[in-house]
Amino acid sequence: MRRFALFANLLMAGLLSGCTSEVDMANMRDNTLHSTQIRSDQVTTIQNRLARLEASEEERQRSLIRMPAALDELRLEQRKLRGELEELQYHQEQVRTGLDYRLSALDQRLRILETRPRVGGIAPSQLDSGSEPPLLFDPDPEIEPPVEPVAEPTLPAPEPEPVAVEPPPTPEPKVVAVEAPPTPEPKPVVKPPALPPEKDPEAIRLFRRARDDYQQGNYEVAIILFKQYLRQYPQSAQAGDAQYWVGESLYAQKEYNAAIVAFDEVIQQYPQNEKVAAATLKVGLSFANLNDKANARFFLQQVQERFANSAEAQLATEKLKQLRR
Repeated sequence: MRRFALFANLLMAGLLSGCTSEVDMANMRDNTLHSTQIRSDQVTTIQNRLARLEASEEERQRSLIRMPAALDELRLEQRKLRGELEELQYHQEQVRTGLDYRLSALDQRLRILETRPRVGGIAPSQLDSGSEPPLLFDPDPEIEPPVEPVAEPTLPAPEPEPVAVEPPPTPEPKVVAVEAPPTPEPKPVVKPPALPPEKDPEAIRLFRRARDDYQQGNYEVAIILFKQYLRQYPQSAQAGDAQYWVGESLYAQKEYNAAIVAFDEVIQQYPQNEKVAAATLKVGLSFANLNDKANARFFLQQVQERFANSAEAQLATEKLKQLRR
């Protein structure tokens, strides 16, 4: 009997332990699924954030590349406004010169009228519009005016007969006709021919100052001065060099996207300039610094093909070897 009771207790204990282990396994599976779901949500959130950051970075780079183009449009608009302002100033100068000539002619005519012969001993300038004209002769002092007799109380006094006094003849004035001088035509304002930028001391001084700032590491100042040179002397033979040094200044500041645009403008706007090979090389190096190996290889190969015997081609070959590693 005791053996049976012991066997029953052992059987019950085994059944209870088996049920407990199955419950624990079910709980573990639920916890594992819940943790997996949480981690999956976290991974999805991180991926979405990375995608937004990458899109934002690409948009920023595109904005940087588009910025020089917008600046170019502003420069063109500024040149147009400057031309219109100069034209208005030229017309204003012509009008002012014409008015000066007319005023001078009117002043000369007024002086001629003031110096004409006197009429009756009086100059025209001495006559005022509100004053009475003076008498041309004095009355005869020997002729006294008639005295009125004392009238009788009943009879009116006889009126005296008037004495006729003839005035002396007035001499006729002689008027000399003076023709006014013809009004001179205004002469057009002729501007002296401007010196070419290569001989203009101001242009030479501006370019040298920009180069000095670049060599001293004042890259932001150098960019401003080179761009000022391009605005004032766009037809200069050194305009391509100035644009190239703008790209070099940006490259030195590690602004590779803006430098690519600046160097590309050298290639497109100044294809005959001697800096085209160096500009093409720097475009490839800028893409390499941005880890854009495909574009970097393309421009470096362009240097090898178009400028095979140049020092830039040797540098491009060395950089291509590094990109293949």
